[in-house]
Amino acid sequence: MIGRIWTAYLIELAKAVRTKTTYVGPVLMLAAVVATAAYRIRQGQALDFSFIAFATSASLAVPGLLLVLTFCAGLIASELHSGTIRMLLIRPIRRSELLVAKWCLGFTYAVVLLGVVALSAWIGAWTTGGAAGVTLGGEVVYTQVEMERAYLYGMALSLFPMAAAVAYAILISTLLPSPGPALATTVGSWLLIDLIKYPLHVQTYLFWTFWSTPWQPFRDFCDGLPADWMNGLIACLVTAILTTLICLSASVLVLRRRNV
Repeated sequence: MIGRIWTAYLIELAKAVRTKTTYVGPVLMLAAVVATAAYRIRQGQALDFSFIAFATSASLAVPGLLLVLTFCAGLIASELHSGTIRMLLIRPIRRSELLVAKWCLGFTYAVVLLGVVALSAWIGAWTTGGAAGVTLGGEVVYTQVEMERAYLYGMALSLFPMAAAVAYAILISTLLPSPGPALATTVGSWLLIDLIKYPLHVQTYLFWTFWSTPWQPFRDFCDGLPADWMNGLIACLVTAILTTLICLSASVLVLRRRNV
């Protein structure tokens, strides 16, 4: 099974690499970081850890989630619409395995976006000497190593809500066999639910509520404050993992019932 999923993933990855629109997201993420750096330089501000924190949050918060949802919303719907899914299923691969391969592709895309933001922000800080530690009153509060560790913590934990976002978009992509409606429903449902989540008191059940939670310790360090490493950690992990499992399971059931 793992071998079939891996083979299908490599095929899907090769298709994505050959598609020009795949590169739009990484380019936009890079442009967002560069624009943030240019603005701070014009304002006479250093490209320090606060720049890294702001650039990461500004790039990944709404734009990053939107790009992940947009990319993944068409992964299944486009195949259903064009009928190419029949050709994919001719290979000795189960529908559930194809879905997992598609999820792996979407997750890879999310990781690439995260990597572009992280690498470009840190290069900006390293090259200008802004990543030398956090000082207050001339005293080093947090060293560069501690800051790097806090950032890596944020990167690792942020992978969980990203995985949930991919699974959520794939579920809608499986339900609606046309790329346009799938994209509109994926983004529209996210915006609508986000608008009413607090009046309905459902925010703790939504993975995107915790989209920025992984980066809070790093932001606290940037301000010279002690970080609460467990604040929101359990809720972030549980919500993201359950969403991923539920959406992928539902996607498998839907695809199995489709006459393709």
